Amino acid sequence: MIFPNAGVSVDPSLLVLLGLMTGVLGGFFGVGGGFLITGGLLVLGVPPVYAIGTGLTLVMGSSLLNALKYGGTGNVDYKLALLMAIGTAPALYLARLLNVSLEEWGVEGPVIRYIYTVFVASVGTFIIYDYYKMRRVGLLGEATTTVDLSDRVRSLRIPPHSMPLPWNKSIRFYVSLPVSGISSISIWIPVGAGFAVSFIAGLLGAGGGFIIVPFLVFVLGIPARVTAGTGLLLIMITSAVGAFFYALSDRVDLLMAVIMLAAASIGSVLGVATAHHVDG
Repeated sequence: MIFPNAGVSVDPSLLVLLGLMTGVLGGFFGVGGGFLITGGLLVLGVPPVYAIGTGLTLVMGSSLLNALKYGGTGNVDYKLALLMAIGTAPALYLARLLNVSLEEWGVEGPVIRYIYTVFVASVGTFIIYDYYKMRRVGLLGEATTTVDLSDRVRSLRIPPHSMPLPWNKSIRFYVSLPVSGISSISIWIPVGAGFAVSFIAGLLGAGGGFIIVPFLVFVLGIPARVTAGTGLLLIMITSAVGAFFYALSDRVDLLMAVIMLAAASIGSVLGVATAHHVDG
């Protein structure tokens, strides 16, 4: 089947399979599935920038479906997701500019593939290391190897600490996140993390879930079930803004995205339903 916008011919059954896998794993792990989509489209021969734009469009739809399913479980920290989303627009805009520049220089393919491979391999290797180390000491479950790191990050005091207002009042830049089990944290930590994650997501054409989820679990020490729902909400925002920027420069193949989203909607039901019956 020919997809004229991306300028390639792809077997639609492979797109359906890719969408189904994305929906199942996205719903199960609480990610948008962009880490599968971008790599999958690159393997199928889709030009890198179109793979990114189309991938973000699909992630926007699949993460919306999964986030709606998680929303009724009480496992979504809306305050944390909105704080991390503050830096989304500028980060994604800068990422798109960089990708367009790489395309003009003719090096977008190798650069995106190498960065993508390094990030996914690094995150995956660490999670495997954490699992086996915790299993050796008999602490599998919500515990991780980075408890001390999480405590240090939560206790960071980053200036400015407050902003003065008229009438001798001020706004403190610290918030409590009871859903995530955090009594007090500087808002600059989630805002800065959201900017960094969004930039990487926009650069690689993913919603950023494969970075957001490990960050929330291993760096902030948030329970896995809360991380899944919160991550999906943030991914939905990130991918929506990213898809909009790429659509402005006509780097989205909408027909390709619709075919994969139809399959992903079925897979997401299976993924979310399974996640509720599996230990964190």
